[in-house]
Amino acid sequence: MLKSLKLRGRVLYLCFPFTLLVLSFVAGCQKEKEHRDSLHQTISSFVNAFDYYLADSILLSKVDTIGELVLSIPNSRANREIIKDFIDKTKPNKVYSDQLYNYGLEDSDSSSVADALYLKSEYYSRKIMMDSSFFYLSQAERLFLELNDSLDLSQFYLRKAILLTKNGVFSEAEKHIDRSINYNPTTISERTKVVQFMFLGEIFSGLEMLDDALHFYNRALNILNTPSKPAYMLPYDINLNKVYIYDNIARLYIKQGKYKQARELLLKTIDNYIDHSNITSERYYAFAAIDLARVKMLEEDYEGVEALLKQTLCIGIKNSNKILINNSKLGLAEYLYATDQIDKAKIALDEVQETVRRVGDFDSQLKALEILIAYDSRNVESHFIEYKQINRQNKDEANILRNYFIRIKNEADLLNTVNRDLNAKNKLLMIMGGSLVLVLCVILFIYIYQNKLRKVGLSKMFQRDTEHYYNSIINIQNSLALVKDRERGMIAKELNDGVINRLFAARFSLVQLEREQIGHQKDLLVNEIIEVEKYIREVSHTIVNEGSTKIQEFEQLLRELVLMQKKQSLIDFTIQFDQQLNLEKLSHRKKINIYRSIQEVLINVHLHSFAHSCKISFSYKDTTSFEVRIVDDGVGFDTRSIRKGYGLLHIKERLEMIEGKLLVNSKPKDGTTYLFIISS
Repeated sequence: MLKSLKLRGRVLYLCFPFTLLVLSFVAGCQKEKEHRDSLHQTISSFVNAFDYYLADSILLSKVDTIGELVLSIPNSRANREIIKDFIDKTKPNKVYSDQLYNYGLEDSDSSSVADALYLKSEYYSRKIMMDSSFFYLSQAERLFLELNDSLDLSQFYLRKAILLTKNGVFSEAEKHIDRSINYNPTTISERTKVVQFMFLGEIFSGLEMLDDALHFYNRALNILNTPSKPAYMLPYDINLNKVYIYDNIARLYIKQGKYKQARELLLKTIDNYIDHSNITSERYYAFAAIDLARVKMLEEDYEGVEALLKQTLCIGIKNSNKILINNSKLGLAEYLYATDQIDKAKIALDEVQETVRRVGDFDSQLKALEILIAYDSRNVESHFIEYKQINRQNKDEANILRNYFIRIKNEADLLNTVNRDLNAKNKLLMIMGGSLVLVLCVILFIYIYQNKLRKVGLSKMFQRDTEHYYNSIINIQNSLALVKDRERGMIAKELNDGVINRLFAARFSLVQLEREQIGHQKDLLVNEIIEVEKYIREVSHTIVNEGSTKIQEFEQLLRELVLMQKKQSLIDFTIQFDQQLNLEKLSHRKKINIYRSIQEVLINVHLHSFAHSCKISFSYKDTTSFEVRIVDDGVGFDTRSIRKGYGLLHIKERLEMIEGKLLVNSKPKDGTTYLFIISS
């Protein structure tokens, strides 16, 4: 019972540190999970509540703070979705889409890589870097096609159509928006339909197909005016879309000469859908106000036009919007010409022309020349010639831009093809390299294995030869011992028959001898004793000469074992014996096990120690035991990780058979000491 309690106590003692470690690990994991969940909750709450178009300066300043948390989250599928949502809602700088791109590549996630390229394109589009925007879109196209997700493809081709529309490449834009509609005709969201119809209207307007443009603008309005409203669109977002569509419809009316309809529509739009407290809504208002001023001037109603245009100019300067600024100044110049303020008009128009020529704004240059043609009658011809040149240049530029986009797409396709080929070659090289490394490893393993087998074979052969040699000597010694015993028996018999009997006869004769017979018997007794003496001398001589036939003893066998090992190795093996020891009195069984244990240790030293010297010493301990100490100055080893190959298990078993013990003391780079404690 007591033993069982002790055992349980030991088990609990050993299990306690392990249990503590497991609990610490679990607590750490739980804490890490809580921190990760808290981080995700913080980012998600901010992203869900954030609205780019309604964000004030305080909320915008928080974007960078939350952005640092977004960049710190580790790579996982869920975290990549968080990064994507953050970019989509806050429209930050390119570093976040780069992070998403790198995470996608790291995890071989084509969807994340495609999303990252798409978001990079949007970033460059906001920066008015259309070539870079189109390049990243073209790179993303291949991945979206490979993924074959109809929703992603629909959004992708819509984005591409918008980009081309903004750059005046209307025919290509129409093809891509048709693809966007056809990829997901049934499950497409109402919000996406609104955007598709809006840009179809803009495309047909650019192609001068005004009735078609009106048709698609009205389809977009029908969706926005439904009682259910498009999902995920807030009221202000719906109003902004309505302002944009109504303003474009008003421009179509202006092109068709329907000035009254255009003015009524613009006034209704401004009164019903503009929120002057919102920056984005105010910017939309400015474009609508410029068109309203233009309509009023076409109707020769100049009341309030100057104030309206100055207001839009202030909004353009406030928003650093060059398009608004130039359009406002052009409207003011036209107003000044129309109201006979020629000098002021020339100054305003010259200022605009200098600006738009510097940035290459062909539309504004053509608008300025249209004003000069209408009001500067003395230089109409020169203005008209310049107008034709710029118009031709504008068309050439449009063709160049169209070709440029085509070239970018071809370059992106070529780059994707090159990347595919390089990836295929890299995979082939990796396979070939891996195969080569595997073959080399197999060859090396076979070589090491054969070398090990050779060493083990030599060691076993040496051990067999040594054991055979030792057993032969032991057998010879046993045979000679039997012969000696037989000889000693014969000598004892001779002594008994030849010496003891004759001495007994002499002693008996002396006892029986009378004084008067001494003289007569004296010579006989002396001769008898001389014969006995001679016989004893002969027997003694025989026994003395017996040492010449003595075979090798155990100590000599051990010396020869060490000498043989020394000849076969570069290690300096030496052996010493304590004079107090008498190894010959050991039993044959003990001698064999001691001999073979020492032999096993010497083989280990030879094969594994890389030592320079090894000393074997036999020491007297007490009357019941002695020690065998084997010390080498080799590399040593960790005794806690002894492998079977060292043979120590076999040595231990041999010593236990003769009631002995094995102790091993070793440290890496500090040599090894083997200690046998053996009962004598």
